[in-house]
Amino acid sequence: MKREITSLVIASAVVAGSAFSPVAIKASAASVQQKQTVVQEMVFVNGKAMNVHSVMWKGHKLHSVDDLAKVMSATKMYDKKSKSWIIAKGSGKSKKWITIKNNGMIFVNNKKSKTMAALAGKSFFMDASMFVTVFGGGLMADKNVLISQKGAITAKNFQVNVDGTLQTMKSLRVNGKYLYSVQDAAKAIGGTASVKGMNVILKKDTATVTMAAGSNVVMVNGKAMTLKEYPVIAKGVVYADLNTIVNALGGDMVKGDSGYVVMKMKLMGGDTFDPEVLNDRTVLVSNDEGDTEATYLLDSVTKKVIKKFEGTEFSISPDKKQAIYSDEKGFAHLVDLVMGTDKQLSADEDSIKTEYIWSKDGQKVYALQNDKADTIVQIDLTTGAATKVFGDGVPYKSDLHITADGQKLLYVVGKEAKTDTVDDGNGGTDVTGIHTEGTEPQVNVIDLTAETKTAAAVTKSADNKVFPGFLNDGTIVYVSAKADDDKALPVLNMIGKDNSETALLSGKDIISTQIFEQGSILVLTAEANGSAIYEINPDTKKVTQLVKTDLELTSFNWTMAGLAVTAPGMDGDKVLVYKNNGFTALTK
Repeated sequence: MKREITSLVIASAVVAGSAFSPVAIKASAASVQQKQTVVQEMVFVNGKAMNVHSVMWKGHKLHSVDDLAKVMSATKMYDKKSKSWIIAKGSGKSKKWITIKNNGMIFVNNKKSKTMAALAGKSFFMDASMFVTVFGGGLMADKNVLISQKGAITAKNFQVNVDGTLQTMKSLRVNGKYLYSVQDAAKAIGGTASVKGMNVILKKDTATVTMAAGSNVVMVNGKAMTLKEYPVIAKGVVYADLNTIVNALGGDMVKGDSGYVVMKMKLMGGDTFDPEVLNDRTVLVSNDEGDTEATYLLDSVTKKVIKKFEGTEFSISPDKKQAIYSDEKGFAHLVDLVMGTDKQLSADEDSIKTEYIWSKDGQKVYALQNDKADTIVQIDLTTGAATKVFGDGVPYKSDLHITADGQKLLYVVGKEAKTDTVDDGNGGTDVTGIHTEGTEPQVNVIDLTAETKTAAAVTKSADNKVFPGFLNDGTIVYVSAKADDDKALPVLNMIGKDNSETALLSGKDIISTQIFEQGSILVLTAEANGSAIYEINPDTKKVTQLVKTDLELTSFNWTMAGLAVTAPGMDGDKVLVYKNNGFTALTK
């Protein structure tokens, strides 16, 4: 777009050639006069439309120094002593400046330049590329001049991961940031792009996005949205922020272990946790979006929801075909993961049950019962009836586990602290002392084959005990963490038949552990740069690193069907699955 301003007389200095490869104009030693037309044209500065003045001189276009100074956020002042205009930016060692003498000679940082300046009335005009480059920017000549305030404008093709497949996309680096071809992005996620002049229409499924070069406002299905970066058009290709375009068209972008991944479908948000791979296509995840909690079956390929269940903390059967959970009222539910059905087992509101565990044959389910988790019960999978197995009145049991042969249970519990009280004189009591000796959590074991069920502590140390479990032969392992020493690293211990303990892994920042179905121990650790998962052979004590990632993993669940992990996401944790030696996000 051009608008005629005026016709003026231009005087140019004697110049020839340029160290910056700008226009080379030859003139006589004396100033020449020639009637020229100053016009106003639209340029794109970091993609934003701006108007600058320009003239044509001997077949070359020059731009207003005043306008270019505004574009590059430089200051302009006249020095009477040297009879020069000084355009400067920055300070100290980073300061850059251009000096234009009254005779049109140009100096860059006090070094004489071979380029030219032309005077139109009271305004100087010069080569825009040279001016922008001096002040750290870049310029690309196109139908409309494109200027980058920070860094050169460079074009490059990138291999972008789209749902696990690398696809080539054109990109343009403007103002220090890479923008991507909207045509390539739309095509990559199954959409279309139509470009007419500076206007763009993108479509995918039910989404329609309209945008225009020079404007940072786009319309998504008729609703306005403001872009962080202005779209840029160059050589017929429109470039924009990739994440914005993908999301506007119903896709998503998430960070994987080797960079960002573009998803064709929108991913589930909120805090997602407790993932488990059921088969090569289906993953079970729980989700908390603040006001609602639910568990979902997700297709690991399309990322679509297969089925939603109104509950969390699912305990999955060994064959991955069933799951049991309690709803918020305490009712037990049995879920058929193959058919997607949810059956309420108990007919009447029951006491709270937590930490359901399945026997290895899938025939029995045990749980902790009551709001203080002081009782262990067995659940009838037909009626939901709970039969008491053990209860000693000690509250807040946790970490319930069962041996592979179904003959023993273990749990962790600590005795409650004792308090000293005195009468406060008003019918109440005041606490004068709290005794915590002997309250440290201990691992307890119950023999289910015994006629009278009792619990026997197999540990007695004062450390915290987390992630306990039975190996296939009934040996117990747990992670020891010192409660009074934040700097001490956890230790993975194994308890022998005589209750003696052997350290299997130390010197690592253990996040969690898991007994693998085949009998080895899997350990998630925080590393200097990311996370790692190790396998420990309990017989040989050999430690083998299985997975290393730059991601900060917060939990993992590895079964014969596959590996699922959690890592920090946008609103809590996100779930990723391990495929083709890398992690792919299922949620964000």
